[in-house]
Amino acid sequence: MNTENLKRLAETSLWTGRWYYGGCDTVMGTYCSDDASDHDEIAHPMPLGVAEFIAAANPAAVLELIQQCDELLAALELFMERVDEPPEANCSCHISPPCNDCVENWGLREAFSYAKEAIAKAHNISEVVVLP
Repeated sequence: MNTENLKRLAETSLWTGRWYYGGCDTVMGTYCSDDASDHDEIAHPMPLGVAEFIAAANPAAVLELIQQCDELLAALELFMERVDEPPEANCSCHISPPCNDCVENWGLREAFSYAKEAIAKAHNISEVVVLP
C-alpha cells in the first residue's frame, strides 16, 4: 500500500474536518477541523451500508492510522537493532525433554522471524493507482 499517496490525499482533502453518517445513506462533513459550523454532504447517495464506513474512514482517521503504523514500525526496527538475534538453531532434542537450545531460544527465534517478515512487508510498498 502506498501510504505516502494516502497521506498526501488525506492532507490535501477539502473535507479535513469531522465526517459523520448523516442518515439516508449520506456522508456529511465539515470543511475543516477549526470551523465546525460549515457542514455539507460529502457523498450521497451511497450504496446501502457503505456511508457509515466511509464516514469512519475520513482523512483524520487515515492520517492517525498511518502515524500509528509508522511509529510501530520504527519501534520494531529499533528493537531489532538493539536486541541480539539468537544464534542459528542447534537443536538436538527431537525427543523429550527439550534441549537447552529449544528452551532458551525458540521463542526469540519465532519473534525475530515474525518481526523480519513484518518489516520486509512494510518496506515492500506497492503502488496504488488513484484515478482523477
